[in-house]
Amino acid sequence: LPISRRCQPQHRSCKRGKRSVACVISCARRFGMTPQAVMLPAAALGKASPSKDGRVPIKKDGRSPRPAVSIPVSQLLNVGQDIIVFCNGVWQEAVVVQKPKKGGHVYVVVKNGWREHSVSLANIAVPLRGAKKRRVATPMQSARERISDAEAGFCLKERLCRPSKAGLDSKVMKETDAALHAKVDGGEAPGVISVVFRRGALAHLDCYGHADLERKVPFRPDTIVKLYSMTKCIVSVAAAMCLEDGILNLDDPVSKYIPAFASVQVKTEGGDLVPAERPITVLHLLTHTAGLGYGPMLGDDADGEAEERFVPLIERSGLGRTSPGDSRAVTTLEQWCNELAKVPLQSQPGTEWFYSYSHDVAGRVIEVVTGQRLDAFLQKRLLGPLGMVDTGFEIPREKWHRTAGMYRRNEVPKHPKAADAVETAQAAANEAGVEKPAAPDAADAAGEEEEETVYELVRIDKSSIEDNEWLAGNSSPILSGGGSVDAMTGGLVSTAADYSRFCLMLLRKGELDGVRVLKPETVELLCTNHLPRATGGKEDVWAFQTAGVGFSLLGSVSVEHPDLDEALRPGEYGWGGMAGTAWTNDPKEDFILLSFSLVAFDLTTEEVLRAGVRSAISAFDQRKERLLKERLARVERVRQQELARQQEKPRRRVTDQKSSPKSPKKASSPRKLEPATPSTKTPTKRRSKTSPTSASSLSSGGSAKRARLLDTEVSPKRGGRDQSPISAA
Repeated sequence: LPISRRCQPQHRSCKRGKRSVACVISCARRFGMTPQAVMLPAAALGKASPSKDGRVPIKKDGRSPRPAVSIPVSQLLNVGQDIIVFCNGVWQEAVVVQKPKKGGHVYVVVKNGWREHSVSLANIAVPLRGAKKRRVATPMQSARERISDAEAGFCLKERLCRPSKAGLDSKVMKETDAALHAKVDGGEAPGVISVVFRRGALAHLDCYGHADLERKVPFRPDTIVKLYSMTKCIVSVAAAMCLEDGILNLDDPVSKYIPAFASVQVKTEGGDLVPAERPITVLHLLTHTAGLGYGPMLGDDADGEAEERFVPLIERSGLGRTSPGDSRAVTTLEQWCNELAKVPLQSQPGTEWFYSYSHDVAGRVIEVVTGQRLDAFLQKRLLGPLGMVDTGFEIPREKWHRTAGMYRRNEVPKHPKAADAVETAQAAANEAGVEKPAAPDAADAAGEEEEETVYELVRIDKSSIEDNEWLAGNSSPILSGGGSVDAMTGGLVSTAADYSRFCLMLLRKGELDGVRVLKPETVELLCTNHLPRATGGKEDVWAFQTAGVGFSLLGSVSVEHPDLDEALRPGEYGWGGMAGTAWTNDPKEDFILLSFSLVAFDLTTEEVLRAGVRSAISAFDQRKERLLKERLARVERVRQQELARQQEKPRRRVTDQKSSPKSPKKASSPRKLEPATPSTKTPTKRRSKTSPTSASSLSSGGSAKRARLLDTEVSPKRGGRDQSPISAA
């Protein structure tokens, strides 16, 4: 933009080659141009401002002598604001996700790729917009705006909760929170977070405890946690997108995309290897009926030969993260799938339900049909459009302050002396050659009558930024669509704010905040029990061998059955993860719930929350029904009182008439009419034209006319029921 000579005396910064916001705006208007964006170095550093607090003078009109208006940077940059950043050598559109701090950097998410970056204020431009008409704020208007924010669900804040609007009893939800808090206070979990949406509004939000006990990081909605098996739900939605695009079919054989699965074998109970009777299909993968299995997790020992067959592949997958240069290391998803195809199946495809690595194979199928890496496809088609800014296969190092740990709960004796006495007795029995030692007196060893146990939380992942297994540079190179392919790492990471958006999208039939990612009929397909179709019409195949628990493409789904658990409702669906994460959608009750506890293999938090939500709905409905009955009873009582009052009036009237003495009625005499006198006034010209003088007619009128006048004065209601005797005569 050229510098106007006339503006140089006004803006001294132009002489020094520095451009302030006021100079840019005034120069642009003098040259007939409209600026689209304003750079922020002056606003950030205060170079073009006479003040020392980092404020930039902006003139509303360069031609008028109005005083300059100082605008702080905190008002120019807000969370969720669209800006322009200079990143990777080009100017790109981005969104602010964190306000600038003292370091002069802003955390933004670039729209081209939806990756988070830390950008200096010197490389940021703010788009200029026209002045908006200021609205007069009213209490009702502000309340509506708060409710709309809650309905949008973009930010999770406790002040936005509307339990009454959502139909939840707040007293019952407080009791549920107290039960979850007791788990944290009792050492069963480091912290808990619970989120409930119902009827399109944020109904409940509770955060309690710590996300990282070692660093004392509080548990918040933006805390990044490990999803593990909840990654499967996102991969299933990605597969549904491929179905809509027409590049994938549920009945397609997996060998069409991964040739290594063309010759899979099945290991029988006797240990013999036989070829598969039918090919594994995409439907088998998404419903866990392919016959694959799972190996031991978190460093546990293998539970039988079914898990032991996966141990070599798990070890090689771990080398891909720790020692990628090793010749035995598996470093890509393609290589991992080819090695998995060599492991014998546990059962024939399409016959039984076995929880397995099948979604990891489905992730590779998506890569083949789309021609993209799994993380790139998810970011472009699902995570980016839904605004899930903290969801990915690794955690950027600048987000370490929001990263949660992962713990395992162990039961330990409350009195260590009792445990020592047991160990001592066992050692003495082994030396003496006794098979079973005599039980020691635990009460004497502990000094009390009873032996109690307490919980101890042991951290599983590394607690330092240099060694944590999910940070960028340390994460697994294998993009696991099922949660984990080695003994520890893998799968997506996310936050409660991000995953609640994913659940809301499913509950709203594939659309959220005006962005549609799936068709409604596709969402119905995802939420349907597919076990009968996947097993050739069998009606007795259930997930976890539990009657009434079917399996959809997203996870478990409750089916109408006489033996269905009382805690479940037909039609609800959801899934959980190994790190204590779980979610549930209930289309009939129109709610979603999400819970994180950060404890491995612990899903009791979701069970307590689900039971509490259903109790809160029931209590709210009962209270509403009771209030309605009371209101109807009150209305009926008022109606009965009014009816009794109306019936009492005639009775009182009759009683008054009987009690009062009768007085004879006086006969009304007709008023005597006097003859009309002639008018002394001079008749008008108009009257003389219409009729002759009426004085003579009134004085000498006939008897018929006088009778009509008499009848009119005595009884005006001619022909009525209450005519006088004279008129009747």
